Amino acid sequence: MTSVATPGGLRRFFRAMMVPFKISEVHGGVSHAFGTLYLEDEFLVIEYRIHVMDMFKRPPETIKIELGVISDIEFKQSLFGDRVRLLPKKLSVLDAVPGKHKDVVTFKTKKKYREPARRLVNEIRIRRLERS
Repeated sequence: MTSVATPGGLRRFFRAMMVPFKISEVHGGVSHAFGTLYLEDEFLVIEYRIHVMDMFKRPPETIKIELGVISDIEFKQSLFGDRVRLLPKKLSVLDAVPGKHKDVVTFKTKKKYREPARRLVNEIRIRRLERS
């Protein structure tokens, strides 16, 4: 018997790979960016909102990064919270993401999102391999 994926089933699958994150060093540490990482077609989507001094919230913004522009992505597990590290091929990607980044963007995630973060990183790696 063959199983067919329903749209609702696909939505649940991709929702399981949505990873909430925080970037602390925005505007010299005065602001923080809070958001979600997820896959949409052949893009890594970064939806975020900047909180200025935890008092003011700017409107939400969305960045779509083509998977072909990603040089590497990795998941780092730590005692004090986990991280998804994104190394892009183009410096313009670093400029688009809020905060100061030398050559890699680090998204801090909570331990309770460890499995979705791992799934997201693995899925991106698989899709990149399929494209090459």
